[in-house]
Amino acid sequence: MLRMKRLVLTAAALGAAAAPAANTPPSYPSRYRLGPIAWPALQGRYAVGVRSFELARADGTPLGIVAWYPAARSDGPRAPYFTEAEKAVTAPALARTFRWPVTMLDNFAALSTRAQPDAPVARGRFPLVVFSHGFLMYPRQNSALMERLAAAGYVVLSVPHPRDSADLPSSHGPLATALGPVAPEPDPKTIEAFWAAPDRAAQRKLLPALWRSTRMRDMERRLTTWREDLRITADAAIGPHRASALGPIASAIRQGRFAYAGMSFGGSSSVSACVREPRCAAAINLDGIEFDSTLYDRDAGKPVLLIQSDWTIHPNGGPAGRTFTSYDLAYERWATAGRHRDIFRYRLSNITHMGMTDLILAPRDPQRDVLLGTIDGARATEAINATSLAFLDRYLTGKRVSPAAMASRYPELIRHSAGD
Repeated sequence: MLRMKRLVLTAAALGAAAAPAANTPPSYPSRYRLGPIAWPALQGRYAVGVRSFELARADGTPLGIVAWYPAARSDGPRAPYFTEAEKAVTAPALARTFRWPVTMLDNFAALSTRAQPDAPVARGRFPLVVFSHGFLMYPRQNSALMERLAAAGYVVLSVPHPRDSADLPSSHGPLATALGPVAPEPDPKTIEAFWAAPDRAAQRKLLPALWRSTRMRDMERRLTTWREDLRITADAAIGPHRASALGPIASAIRQGRFAYAGMSFGGSSSVSACVREPRCAAAINLDGIEFDSTLYDRDAGKPVLLIQSDWTIHPNGGPAGRTFTSYDLAYERWATAGRHRDIFRYRLSNITHMGMTDLILAPRDPQRDVLLGTIDGARATEAINATSLAFLDRYLTGKRVSPAAMASRYPELIRHSAGD
């Protein structure tokens, strides 16, 4: 496991922030599990179907896509949160990676969602969202969001990133996590100077030195690979030669403009991919520090929704208590930061980085609160899902809806400006 000390800047983006440092024993009882989950009811016009299929990278590595889509209503069985293969392969890998008890996800493994496996596709053409999970995580990690979007009339394709995900089942057998080489230790004095800066103006001057110090070629390679995984998936759905693996979903996807979305490293990869893709209309980043150095002091040129965990009390790569964050240095020119009406920045109160997943739906207890935050899980999920849906409705379907107005219904979502 990557040591926390090595990830002073990048822990949040990697999704490893919830893992204890290598020399720190887990703080859970040996048979601890997250409590029974109350899965959200569907909200929307459609029933939701879910199915899995495989695409492939150029080297033949399988990409096990999970698709949620608007479905014709039926009385079919509900899909499990983890398939049997995922229970055997992915759930144990998560426990091993994050040093959780092997029982940690038992209640998620026993959970039924609201989606129906392989349900008939609803009539119509629906906009596409391509989703990228967090580093060392899994394609179903935000299933509640996927169901919300599908019920509202979106097709969502969640992309795995083999070797950078938790262990994944595939037609080639299990694809194990392979972290590979770890970059040299960044210069601690450079990092400390960056975070000791009194304000963002001082941080901006120190940013080039910070990039030189923390530049990790292995992570740059991963960013390139993740963008390619996203592109392969988008092309399979809306390219000139749609993949037959999509089955009946293919004819239900509206061609043309689509969105990328993701969490943690998947969120930052999604924005990085979107600015390079003419067909991408907008991007959602759920708490991902941006690894694409070209997106600092630059206007993204695309609408971006950024929902962050509460960095003021659960710092992701910096000290607590700051009113600003390293995220403020990305997606806008520094000279005009805060003036872009299509860049939406929010901080979700009392939630940690790992809480930006379905795990937040577990009922509160002391161990859960340390890992995920003290916010009510249903409330956090609703705030993220409703705001994300409003953002996509505005920029993919052209509905006269304001993401800011939707977010204002949730006091837990605090609007933030990079210009403040």
